[in-house]
Amino acid sequence: MSARVTLTAAATAAIAVLLATALPAAASTGARTFASCVTNDGNACAGYIASGAQFQQITNVAFLRDPVQYSAITNGIGWQDSLRAGTAWDVIVGISNGTSPFGSLYSPAFLVYHNGSLEPGAPETNNAQWCPVGQPCEPASLGGGFPVGDTVTETVTYARTEGTVNVSARDVAGDLFKGFFPVGPGISFGQARIEAGYGSFSPPAGVTRLVRITGAGVTLYNGKKFSLAAWFTHNKELATSNGTGSGTLQASPTDLESGGTAFSVNFEHP
Repeated sequence: MSARVTLTAAATAAIAVLLATALPAAASTGARTFASCVTNDGNACAGYIASGAQFQQITNVAFLRDPVQYSAITNGIGWQDSLRAGTAWDVIVGISNGTSPFGSLYSPAFLVYHNGSLEPGAPETNNAQWCPVGQPCEPASLGGGFPVGDTVTETVTYARTEGTVNVSARDVAGDLFKGFFPVGPGISFGQARIEAGYGSFSPPAGVTRLVRITGAGVTLYNGKKFSLAAWFTHNKELATSNGTGSGTLQASPTDLESGGTAFSVNFEHP
């Protein structure tokens, strides 16, 4: 999720079936990871981290809930997909919205971190495009976003031969946000992440769902598709007040469901 921080139902169901059938028996659950949205890339800090393989693609589907219902908890919400190559590269696509009554659209964003630093002015300023269905594409800097009640698919894909990472966020109507960035060929993306994020935090009266992720899955360099609960390691990432296990828990993911293709991220009540 950045500070300005997709498929038909049938297609989403088909993805879930495909990924679930690709699930081997020997899934590996790693230790819990703690994080802070303030310091994490893209300002997202609660979800799942897959590691121990070479990931060509990461994708998820989510329904855009009305963010105003979270105004007593935070000033903004969002979630993102990312592919990470150690500390060298972290490529992110995300959507986010403020929680005031005036935030009608979820804004897409495309972020690239290189050696721990955000690439200045790239890629969003340089090549990201907003393509409304049935209309010509235009620079994403001119605006465009997804309305509350929409369903959006986020995807990050590494094209190894070309050496580019391509991102997209697409809704069920066909509206599309897209971009690409050249990272070079031969990169080993050893982590794939699906993470939710938020701004300020005030504890809710009870556990409160931030987002429901479905259609979650990865494609490896050999072209094989898997859910998050495959043979590689998957870790729960929990958000705390200081980014460590000693901090106060603020948000966390549920256990994986539907063969590893679905989970929720919840705001936690202490």
